[in-house]
Amino acid sequence: MAELLNGFVANTPISHTEEDIEISKIVREKVEFKNRQTDEFIFSPVLSVDSSTVNSLVHIDLSNDETIKCGIDTQFLVSDGIGLTRAEEILSGYNLICQTGDAIHRIVNVETKEYPDGIEIFRITHGLEGDIFYFANNIATK
Repeated sequence: MAELLNGFVANTPISHTEEDIEISKIVREKVEFKNRQTDEFIFSPVLSVDSSTVNSLVHIDLSNDETIKCGIDTQFLVSDGIGLTRAEEILSGYNLICQTGDAIHRIVNVETKEYPDGIEIFRITHGLEGDIFYFANNIATK
């Protein structure tokens, strides 16, 4: 199997039916998704959580003092007409779209850090059709 280069570190909070849950602890839980075409929010079960060990992570520091740590191919919805963007291509000054769609978090710093011994990242799989996002750190992601 090819190495997964999109995903988040184990303690990344994912929007859940009751409260956020860490991505590594999701087991057939219902999490919140959004269909971008219909603008509909959907609570749906996660089919699986896959993991992979990678040697680098993108650290994205936000204006609210949170840091997102993810694989280089993780995609985020960026405002200002930029659209879907890979973590490796995100720049300081970009604005990430939040769960509500009307709020944004400004990126203040982006840095790729190496992990010579490897670090595990996690990715969720769903069975929903369409342009579907879920929410990690309250940020729209694929």
